[in-house]
Amino acid sequence: MKPKTQLLTTGLALLLPQLALATFTFNSNGTGADGDWTLDETDCPDADTPITLDVGESGIKQFSSITINENCAVTFTPTGGGSSNYSQPVRLIVTGDVVIDGTLNLNGESGNISGVSTQVVGGRGGPGGFDGGSTGIPGSASYSGGFVGYGPGGGAGNFSISYGDDGSLTPAPSDRRLQPLIGGSGGGGSFYTTSSTRGSGGGGGGAILIASSGSIAHNGVISARGGAGGNGNGDGGDGAAGVIHLVANQISGNGEVQSARAIFETLDNRSTFTGATHYTIEFQQLSLDLSPSSQQIQITQLGGEAVTPGTPLVLEQAGEQTLQLSSSGLAEDTTIRVTVSNSRAQTVTTADATLDADGNGSVTLTLQSGVMMVVAYVVE
Repeated sequence: MKPKTQLLTTGLALLLPQLALATFTFNSNGTGADGDWTLDETDCPDADTPITLDVGESGIKQFSSITINENCAVTFTPTGGGSSNYSQPVRLIVTGDVVIDGTLNLNGESGNISGVSTQVVGGRGGPGGFDGGSTGIPGSASYSGGFVGYGPGGGAGNFSISYGDDGSLTPAPSDRRLQPLIGGSGGGGSFYTTSSTRGSGGGGGGAILIASSGSIAHNGVISARGGAGGNGNGDGGDGAAGVIHLVANQISGNGEVQSARAIFETLDNRSTFTGATHYTIEFQQLSLDLSPSSQQIQITQLGGEAVTPGTPLVLEQAGEQTLQLSSSGLAEDTTIRVTVSNSRAQTVTTADATLDADGNGSVTLTLQSGVMMVVAYVVE
């Protein structure tokens, strides 16, 4: 069966339905609860000193408008994803217009360099990205293998050769509309040796969604590059770049985008964005509508616990779990395919549900603990 209508949530119970025709005005369904976010030249006296926006555990900010002056550089917190932490991608939901003349920085950090008999951790990932792998553990042995980078595409750490492998953007489906909002994975660390310095893996670039009910004018820089591996006598692997996703009724400007994947969806494209040659830039006709009247699928319960829209889908313990679904605008007996991916555990689980007369359904899956990313779509 092939997908007909695709809806996705990237770690959230926030669903973006894909419709067949773009005959509407896009509605981000934002609340504007965080007001106008304006950074002018008085807020940014020094372009080399970034302004940090705390997006919290959910990664979501609900703005009425966004204006970033050309002298302003913005970073985000929290960041990274490793053995004891995980940050959500940045989601800026805007009811009005967006103007970006400055820089939005979601880059992963570079790896570190060990001493001859020390271990160093990998570079931290950007928001929604993953940390690089550490160098090998010092000990009595002459050699100790480097650690794999974090994330589903983490680069391998190496024992017998000098260099850690580069991370990758995973998953990266051929259909860009099935691309989860996920950052790049970390590079692998180089092995420990008593005779020379070694490098840890670079952090993966982050991921960002900017959805505006108005327009997005981008003349600055949006960057989600992966960090370089630490450059010792044995180098760490580079972190993978992340994802940039812009959605608005009109997108314009000649700004720069730096990511592994950049997806721009609009009814009126007036942009001439640039990027490094190895990055992919795609334009698609706007086919998203977050308004309540559109066809939607909502995850309502996970493991018997209610799911609140705009909060992460987090499973504390591994095991068999039931996901309850509700829908609007879809017929009885419609088959919904649900795919759950866990970036930390590097697993993907799929099951089908059939909607009842009230538009509800459920799937039971065996899942690993961690932050869930869910893709749900109608199949025929």
